[in-house]
Amino acid sequence: MAGGKGERLWPLSRRSKPKQFLEIGGKSFLRRTVERVLPLFGWENLYCVIPEEFRELVLAEVPEIPERNLVIEPMGKNTAPCIGLAALAVSQRNPEEVMVVLPADHLLGEEERFREVLRFGMELAQEEWLVTLGIVPRSPHTGYGYIRGGEVFRKSPHFLALRALGFHEKPTFEVAQQYLAEGNYYWNSGMFCFRADVILGELSQHAPEIFKGLAALRQDFDNQTLREAVFARFPSVSIDYAVMEKSARILLVPVDIPWSDVGSFPALSQALGVDSWGNTVSGKYLGVDTRGCLFITRKPLFSLGVEDLVLIEAEDLIFVTTKKESEGVKRLLEVIKEREDFKGYL
Repeated sequence: MAGGKGERLWPLSRRSKPKQFLEIGGKSFLRRTVERVLPLFGWENLYCVIPEEFRELVLAEVPEIPERNLVIEPMGKNTAPCIGLAALAVSQRNPEEVMVVLPADHLLGEEERFREVLRFGMELAQEEWLVTLGIVPRSPHTGYGYIRGGEVFRKSPHFLALRALGFHEKPTFEVAQQYLAEGNYYWNSGMFCFRADVILGELSQHAPEIFKGLAALRQDFDNQTLREAVFARFPSVSIDYAVMEKSARILLVPVDIPWSDVGSFPALSQALGVDSWGNTVSGKYLGVDTRGCLFITRKPLFSLGVEDLVLIEAEDLIFVTTKKESEGVKRLLEVIKEREDFKGYL
């Protein structure tokens, strides 16, 4: 899934080039995601769901992907329509094919172990389960949703599958601490394994308004005019809300690897690395008594006596906030959207 706006990392992430196309350590998030699973699937079996305006960006980042495997969303309607459309595309080849669904803008470590987890998840999915990957939490994080794990359904030599007992929205810090202490709550990664026909069947049962539109597309899948009309009628709804919170087929596979959706500037600092003062700096820089800051600049930057500051210098603007306030960058974007003289900076 590579159609997101990445607004939480504005102004690094913009409408013309959102987060999944940004480079970390010389490779974009999208390229890293593709290379992570390429040994499992090969190019022929990789699909990318995007809006039309991202076509050239995707082909520039992953020119090896067959262009016929680009699944075009007419408009963004959250992950349930996105995944439903992808399932429809896959089912054109084989309705019983197992799908692995991945956001294109995450970072993770221990990639071979991750591929082993996916192999385990795909085995379960072949048996008509909907498998969601839950990250073993390493801190009481308030920026992620959580999944509660229940009794053990199956063991392998290295992994467990648990019954999923519930999905929970982003908690307060106190509740996140409680989840961590209880030990059976996992970060909701937004990564899944399921068969194309099974997820379509679950959409039919739990989100009939979405399935009805997908059924119309099945007969004329390449008709872009029809696709636009169908998507215009879809509600904007996540796959968690549409299916995962309602289905009786959900299994949770805990994954204990370094992982981040890099959904905030503090998370970006950790991904890029920090120096002995806790600072993350890109550009020529000299600072005194400066701690815990993130500076991404084009011009030489000097700082004195500041802490937990975020300063981003883009080609056309400068953005300044604190790490704490940066979690709410979408509030600023809402204000910008209301100003005709500033909309060009989105």
